[in-house]
Amino acid sequence: MLKRYAARRPDPWELIAIAALLFVPGVGMLLQRKPMIAYPQTYRAELPSIGRHALEIISPDIAHIFGVVAIIFAAVFVGLYVYVRRVNAHDPPPHVSEHGHDRI
Repeated sequence: MLKRYAARRPDPWELIAIAALLFVPGVGMLLQRKPMIAYPQTYRAELPSIGRHALEIISPDIAHIFGVVAIIFAAVFVGLYVYVRRVNAHDPPPHVSEHGHDRI
């Protein structure tokens, strides 16, 4: 599957973009020193026990775990990018007739 993907794309920049979208928030999560607090978007009348002042707290330790996981996934995507570039550099480009497009 990766060889077919590499044959279609000489430079799979999408993999680097995905890695960046994972790496930047991962670093942000690693830099957290205080609990993260999220306020609810809307007030729900059917849940009076929660109310408007409900908070969701994520501890710094949990934020660091999520950050490490995101950075690991970013490293996997960078490794996949390097692998696809290496496979693409060693294989010659496919001939037109190999794909069934040999119409004249």
